[in-house]
Amino acid sequence: MRPGTIILVVYNLKLYTVVNMPELLNLLEKKYPNYWSQRDDITDIRTRTLEFLLIAYCVLGICLSVMHYFEHKLLLIEVVLFFVSLSLLAVVMLRKGVPMQKVAHFALVSLSVAIISTSLLFEPGNHVATLQYIFVLLSASFYLLGARWGLIYSVTNVVVTCGIMLGQAYHFVPVVDHPFSVEPPTLFFGVIYNCAMLLYIHFRYFKDSELSDAKEKVLLGELKVAAADAHDMADYKSNFLMMISHEIRTPLHAIVGGIDIFMTENPQARRDQSLESIRLSAAVLDSVVEDVLNLNELEVSKITLRKEQFKPLSIVTDIGQVLRAQAARKHLSLNITSSPELSDLSVIGDPVRLSQILMNLTSNSIRYTEAGRIEIDISTRRSSDTMVNITFKVSDTGIGIPEEFKADIFEPFKIIQSTSRKQYHGTGFGLPLVKKLVGLLGGVIEFDSVEGVGTSFYFTVAYPLPGVTMQRGADPVGKSEPLKLNVLVAEDDKMNILVLSHSLKKWNLNFDIAENGLLAVELMKSKHYDVVLMDINMPVMDGVEASRQIRALDSPKSKVAIIALTAANKKMFEFSDDLALFDDWMSKPFQPELLYSRLLQLVT
Repeated sequence: MRPGTIILVVYNLKLYTVVNMPELLNLLEKKYPNYWSQRDDITDIRTRTLEFLLIAYCVLGICLSVMHYFEHKLLLIEVVLFFVSLSLLAVVMLRKGVPMQKVAHFALVSLSVAIISTSLLFEPGNHVATLQYIFVLLSASFYLLGARWGLIYSVTNVVVTCGIMLGQAYHFVPVVDHPFSVEPPTLFFGVIYNCAMLLYIHFRYFKDSELSDAKEKVLLGELKVAAADAHDMADYKSNFLMMISHEIRTPLHAIVGGIDIFMTENPQARRDQSLESIRLSAAVLDSVVEDVLNLNELEVSKITLRKEQFKPLSIVTDIGQVLRAQAARKHLSLNITSSPELSDLSVIGDPVRLSQILMNLTSNSIRYTEAGRIEIDISTRRSSDTMVNITFKVSDTGIGIPEEFKADIFEPFKIIQSTSRKQYHGTGFGLPLVKKLVGLLGGVIEFDSVEGVGTSFYFTVAYPLPGVTMQRGADPVGKSEPLKLNVLVAEDDKMNILVLSHSLKKWNLNFDIAENGLLAVELMKSKHYDVVLMDINMPVMDGVEASRQIRALDSPKSKVAIIALTAANKKMFEFSDDLALFDDWMSKPFQPELLYSRLLQLVT
């Protein structure tokens, strides 16, 4: 497959405006290595043709030398062997890696010398073979070097040879006194050999060209498929920011709105409710960001689910509280219905993932509903003494989903367009994420929809029942002895320093703050610390280099426990030696309880 053909195909497919050409060519080279390795088939064919031509003339020369030997024409043997040596030299050059074009020029110049010498030095009766050599040169020059050089070599040899023959005929060119003569058997053998060689060269060249064309057609078809995939990927990229904006802005709006409510409401109960909504929305936002950073893990379902005791009805109530104001702005009612037994029911599972699912579904319903209501229904059916099945259903009176688009409703990063409406459900990041998360929880999401009437999404999850009542959000410090640790905090962000300082003070820990990695190293040299909470991205010196210099200190300071407390993605370091610098790794935003348990492990 020639690169020019690839560019032409991509141009004809109108992809040159949306697809980066080097990326596409790299994609094709990886996806179709067998065909791509033969993209220079024409050059390969020309190389094989040239090699065959040279070897064939070596064989012809050796045969003629043997016949001249029995004819006792030693001078002719020397002439023939001279041209055989030139042909062998060209074969060696070709196999040593000299470019085919240079070897072709060398071979054609040698053949031109042979043609001119036979015209000048041989008897006129031998010019039949000379004409055959001209035919070989005419064909080979065009096949091997293309139109321009083929025309130059052909015209030069035809003009010179014809000029010599005419000059000899009209005595303009002197004829040698004793021209070389070739015996009829030898001449006949040479003519037959040349004819056979010309036939084979033409047959082999065009057969290989047909095979190359067939391969090119196959690759062309696959290239169109790959180019279409690349076009879809370009659409996915262009839609990704819009989709992820929806996913992030929904909980972010809830956080901002919850803070506004908290600042304006006086009753303590309402403030507590607002704080709980803020906490839940922040957890969902953190989960969305984590999923974006680990899309591959999400794709292969490697997410680790939490196992916490929570009340499903509280999750639904919190989401209703968060999104009710958003619905009210569109004059929609948001109603929650539940089974009576759910009022005090606690289960073991991942409340953040459930919140993420329900917030996606509910915010989508609000987005695509212009009038009417949104309903969240939660019902339960106990399956055993230790398990309970809970069904969640989110319904709306929105635009509905057209029949022809239902098959694509969970396709990632797609926006389904319609001539009658601006945009339908669809797509992008929300619903595909919901489908995968429901699957991780052990359920299957389904939906019913009628265009112009509304849509209902529903799924059922089996939750274990708790064996022991647990207090959500209990302070771990109340259960353990105060920690006795000297802590060095390497952190440059003021708000993160404030949050960390609050927790460390609450746990009665001695700590110092270093606002960059260099200060952290200097403090480690001058004071004793039991643990370092190390941020990765800091000015002056980053956390990785600071940890590397701390590990290079004299013992026992080099053995200090270093916990990476950072927003950096751990997977970026998995294939380097830098990860070994840290004793533990915690991602921001961190859970104070989890940090406390890690610190507790250092003193027990």
